[in-house]
Amino acid sequence: MLSKVKITYIDSSDISCCYFTESQIKHLNLNINKNQIILSVGSLDINLNVVILDEHNNLNLNRLYLSKNVKNYIYLDEGTLLQLKQIDNNHLSIGPLIGVFINQEKFDYLLRGKGITAYTQFFKACESLYGLCCFFSIETIDWNNKLIKGLTKKNSQWTMNTFPLPKIIYDRNVENNCRAESILLRNNLRDSCHILNSIPKLAKLQTFDALRKNPKLNYIIPETIPYEDVNDLKNALNKYHSIYLKPDALSKGKGVFRVRKISDIEYGVEYRTAEENHKFTLTNLLNLENVMAPFYEKGGRYLIQKEINKAPFDDSDFDLRVLFQKNWQGTWHISGISGRISAPGSVITSPRSGGRVENFEVILKRTFNESYDTPNGIYSNILYYGKEVCSSIESEFGDCVELGLDIAIDTNKRIWIIEVNGKPLKVSLKRLNDPALFSLCNKRPIEYAVYASGFKSADTSLGGLLE
Repeated sequence: MLSKVKITYIDSSDISCCYFTESQIKHLNLNINKNQIILSVGSLDINLNVVILDEHNNLNLNRLYLSKNVKNYIYLDEGTLLQLKQIDNNHLSIGPLIGVFINQEKFDYLLRGKGITAYTQFFKACESLYGLCCFFSIETIDWNNKLIKGLTKKNSQWTMNTFPLPKIIYDRNVENNCRAESILLRNNLRDSCHILNSIPKLAKLQTFDALRKNPKLNYIIPETIPYEDVNDLKNALNKYHSIYLKPDALSKGKGVFRVRKISDIEYGVEYRTAEENHKFTLTNLLNLENVMAPFYEKGGRYLIQKEINKAPFDDSDFDLRVLFQKNWQGTWHISGISGRISAPGSVITSPRSGGRVENFEVILKRTFNESYDTPNGIYSNILYYGKEVCSSIESEFGDCVELGLDIAIDTNKRIWIIEVNGKPLKVSLKRLNDPALFSLCNKRPIEYAVYASGFKSADTSLGGLLE
């Protein structure tokens, strides 16, 4: 049976007390020989004295009655509805309390009364599982006392309150100084909580190094090597004639160059900024370093990756963003696939750099004459190899909740893993204009976070937890 309780504070001269009748003690299977219990909220454990009341007090079995001063420790508002689980016969835990780690800019944006659809869906998903989802930034953590200033939604408004540090944290800090902040979070809280995903941000080279350890994936990984100097580039162009140069730590297509060998003394170079395509020729590859220089500081080292002979869609290059997520039972599933079509003349497909999106089902039918259920078809290969990728990344880096796979398909219907994103943006999926799909993509990480917390979880698209 699902145990859920509503926090209820009692005006009393008692200090740090929890009130039960003997019927409640029996219902909760508590050890009535002890006059104290431990109550856990997030990373907080608090000792409470037990006061046993006469049965005629008619306490509601679905309420947790606490002396009023306890709120000064657990910070939960009167009437907060949460799950209750028993750790042992004198230790109770209420929750789940799920923390969502965001940057300060997004935190301030919410605090000003602005709305972010994904965050609202996070909150509602947790609420439907009788949990509490709070949003916090690196600046709102009280490291010494293991507290946070977190935002929750109350009466359709984002409000800030103090909370115990959550034991489960979903890291959605994806902008600006996210890597440094995520590293700081993990270094300071390593022994206090479970952070999803385990690694702050996947760099491209370490991703491919991890994937190569799985022999099942060797067939679908394009050759990708570090760029050390121009000789590496010359050797790659002699072998493949067309390659991509990619900064190891940047995303959204920033700093990506396509280099083609035109002749023994001439090379074609293409790249795109947010506004336009750039195309020129070089007779000396050393001059390419000057064009790459602005991307080195944020992007770190460069990689060389052979160009895939991609199948076209509407005479344009395309690739796929495939979002793998764990569900409420901790099993990997595909939540959504978006086809990303490059802008005319562009070497990248990012929707934020002029690209557009298309439903994968349309691409399958029009380009390959397949459907999702084609036996041994493209979709079945994406599902099989995608799960292998997820398993390999977790084996190397620890628990993940979602991974964004960038996949290319060549003219022979062979799929290729181009990149793996540890904190994937959902821009291309959102632009499919499918509200149910976008909602699913936002709810699944919360369902898994609740599962990982040890509380009961469920498929929130089917109504969440039911009695």
